[in-house]
Amino acid sequence: MSLEAALPRPSRFSIGRVLGDSIGIFARNAIWLMAITCAAQALVLLAPSRFEAPLSWPDRMLGDFADTVASALADAAIALCVIRMLNGGRASVRDVAAGLRSIVPVTVVTVICTIPWTLSIIVDVVWPSSGVTEDVARWLIFYAIVFVLYVRWGVATQANVVERLGALAALARSARLTRGRRWAIFGVTITPLVVVYALYAATAMLLDIVAPELDASATVTLVRGTDYFISALSSAYFAVQSTVLYYYLRREKDGVESGEVAHVFD
Repeated sequence: MSLEAALPRPSRFSIGRVLGDSIGIFARNAIWLMAITCAAQALVLLAPSRFEAPLSWPDRMLGDFADTVASALADAAIALCVIRMLNGGRASVRDVAAGLRSIVPVTVVTVICTIPWTLSIIVDVVWPSSGVTEDVARWLIFYAIVFVLYVRWGVATQANVVERLGALAALARSARLTRGRRWAIFGVTITPLVVVYALYAATAMLLDIVAPELDASATVTLVRGTDYFISALSSAYFAVQSTVLYYYLRREKDGVESGEVAHVFD
């Protein structure tokens, strides 16, 4: 028997396992995870609101940047907590603080990954859309580009936080970890994303029913509140899922068992 055959094999990546662990961790810890993402989303409230009036492109860019920083804060704060739980431990405030020390490279990575949305704002300004069909077509094109980047760089944040890598090194690390598993990552991601958009659609229908009974100010407040809640909810879940993805990709690609991944806590 060869040495390779005698050694324990690393755990294989599994879509079911990633979804199961992600949903389980999120469900058991939803309250404090939501507290973190709600706090991060407070930055969005400081940016110009897209619900009150058509925004100029600088205001749209500012709002987009606020979303980006809020997402980076949530991802950095949650990553080590999820790794701790995957290793059978209990997350603490120290894990949140330790994750936030990587906020600069995490923000840079997030900005790079959201470049397509930034470009979409510029395209809308330079080449105004001629109708709803063109709006939808542009949205689909930019969304496809975002997904291409995400399945390649989706675990770069975790590489920033867990392995303490810089922004560019983390992007390269993520590309190596995700190679050969990108369609699986797409499948893992699209499933909860459909649920998130279904939530948006359901709340929009409910608001259409309730809005006629409210004045304009109350309607805007209600719309912003529901958007804020769903954004925080989805941010919390996807922060968990991307960390679970990183954990299992690293175990499979590097042969790193859970106890070794936890060296970051030493």
